[in-house]
Amino acid sequence: MIEVKNVNRDGRATENSRLTASPQRQRSQSMKHRRLRLAVMQRISLTMKYMILIACLCGSSHTIAADRPNIILIFTDDQGYQDLGCFGSKSIRTPHLDRMAAEGLKLTSFYAQPVCGVSRAALMTGSYPIRVAEPGNIKRLHTVPHPNEVTMAEVLSEAGYRTGIIGKWHLALEGSDHPSGFDPATMPNAQGFDEFYGTPRFNGFTVLVDDTKVRSPLMRNDEVVVREVESWDNITADYTVEAIKWITSNRGRPFFLYLAHNMPHIPLGASENFKGKSAGGFYGDTIEEIDWSCGEIFRTLKELNIDENTLVIFTSDNGPWVETTRGMVPGGKTFIPRDHSGNVEPLRGWKMSAWEGGCRVPFIARWPGRIPGGWESDEILTTMDLLPTFASIAGAVLPETPLDGKDATDFLIQKSNSPRDEYLYYSGCLLTGVRSAQWKLVLPREKKPAGLGWWSRMIDAVPQTQLFDLTADPGEGNNLAKQNPEVVASLLKRIEKARVELGDIDRTGSGARSFDEGPRKLQVPVNKAPPKKKSESPGYQKSVPSPTITGVKYGDHNRHVIDFWQAESETPTPLVFVVHGGGWRGGSKELIHKFVDTKALLDAGISVAAINYRYTTQAGRTTPPVRVPLYDAARALQFVRSQAKNGTSTNSESARRAGRPGHVPVFGSPSMMISRIPPATTPWQENRVVSGALRSSMHRRLSIQRR
Repeated sequence: MIEVKNVNRDGRATENSRLTASPQRQRSQSMKHRRLRLAVMQRISLTMKYMILIACLCGSSHTIAADRPNIILIFTDDQGYQDLGCFGSKSIRTPHLDRMAAEGLKLTSFYAQPVCGVSRAALMTGSYPIRVAEPGNIKRLHTVPHPNEVTMAEVLSEAGYRTGIIGKWHLALEGSDHPSGFDPATMPNAQGFDEFYGTPRFNGFTVLVDDTKVRSPLMRNDEVVVREVESWDNITADYTVEAIKWITSNRGRPFFLYLAHNMPHIPLGASENFKGKSAGGFYGDTIEEIDWSCGEIFRTLKELNIDENTLVIFTSDNGPWVETTRGMVPGGKTFIPRDHSGNVEPLRGWKMSAWEGGCRVPFIARWPGRIPGGWESDEILTTMDLLPTFASIAGAVLPETPLDGKDATDFLIQKSNSPRDEYLYYSGCLLTGVRSAQWKLVLPREKKPAGLGWWSRMIDAVPQTQLFDLTADPGEGNNLAKQNPEVVASLLKRIEKARVELGDIDRTGSGARSFDEGPRKLQVPVNKAPPKKKSESPGYQKSVPSPTITGVKYGDHNRHVIDFWQAESETPTPLVFVVHGGGWRGGSKELIHKFVDTKALLDAGISVAAINYRYTTQAGRTTPPVRVPLYDAARALQFVRSQAKNGTSTNSESARRAGRPGHVPVFGSPSMMISRIPPATTPWQENRVVSGALRSSMHRRLSIQRR
């Protein structure tokens, strides 16, 4: 048996004991729970009453509730459609999940949503996220269900199920004064889960943990047990230990376990037993460890003699995050190495995209004796359908609010066709298409659509309406719209119906829920005025090209922003920081041409970063420099700020004092040292000296390594 190593367990309780409900949890049991209880009492049929009576009279040792199946939902993060052996992977070994498929059901047209938080909202509420109410009526890029929304866990809890989540939540509102930084009213314990162990947010958004200051806490219920996760290597093994303990301690009553793995979302992590072992690279290591985890859970169910009374479902929240360069721009800045993300073949697209690869994910269901073994279907089903399906299996009552999910119980046990006849493709609040049967209609759209924020960069332009036969063409390469006008017309009717009821980027649907006053607002408005181009400034117009990256915020002040010019080169290039440490006006980046000949540096293969910053007492509170090579402007800035207080940067005295001019040139080198330039009479002259030196010797002796 593989040894399990736990992550960051210092100071944590060793037993997964049930804690007393928090005040937030108690408050959440208010109106929506009372409505559920009332509905339960009103809808219990006479047949059920007689069954309970007969069971009691016959002296049965088990109640009907005890005979209801346990439910385990295993949810991975950013896993590709092809990344299981039973879904076609040739490089990733998944024997336990392959066996699960052989003993149960495999769906090849199962849909989630294309992004993490949005997908989890659809799963928990049984609704398209555009329908789901959010705090303040703000439609966020990562959906935050309003505390009054009824979740899957609440529905099952009201039916007598023990509920637990182990893993990633990512449905909480950030910005709270709670030690976790998240609003407790939007956390799992306030949304129907008896117990929570995991992370309230995603791992991060960089390949390596050290590439950013962003960290996620690890929590047990309301308690922060690890403030900042620094390594994800043991998270899957840790969750497996927690899951086995939780299943074992709750085996005496019906339970619902939501095991939401953080893997394979970047930054990746795999334990020593799996790291470097997969032919699928680091990404493959994470999937193979998840497969092992599933095997451990199945072994536990058999040892506890509850295997045949447990429904287990395995799926993913969306497609893989494939972004080798930022926005997949040809020749752009390197981002995610290919061995850090998955595969969607034979589909098109990836996470965040509006193509099949963004939201069609692997799905396996196993329920011995109920779901026939070894059968496969290409009929449509979605994560939204799991809530009403679980409710049906558990004998629970659904909320009275309209849901988009369908009860698929009979379909899973092969007694009927799928209850779902369509799937609507939403990117945030933007409706991009619809599928019915084998046909998929794709609506025209512009590149990087407005209102989608950071993930619009992964959405390409579609100049005209397109129609695809997904059975014959899963890669969406053959537009059949002209040959099938009647199909297009029929699907357009579905689109218009969805716009009316659910809404679109430019409208609120009649069926969209709202619990707060005021109209719906988008987190990123579509009518927001475009930012002023730097080329409109006289300084930039004279001699400086447009920055590759502009306006990146790095500090507390609204003027703490950075512009970055990436030199065109196939090899690592030196990087020059021009740090404006004087007054905002005198140190304005719009005047950079007075201090550095940016165009000449770029022509010489030298990248340039320009910064507005005053070295006040804030520099003294900066953390020490990270021990990684300089390749990222934000990381280099952190180093510059930390070194300014130690007097190691050129002209540091003027740089440290607020209000004094200090246009300080800084050079990055592999040793993380700042090169000393002979002092000049004035900062202006000093920069002229630097510019000349760079065009000669600096280009040869400076090298910034990139990962």
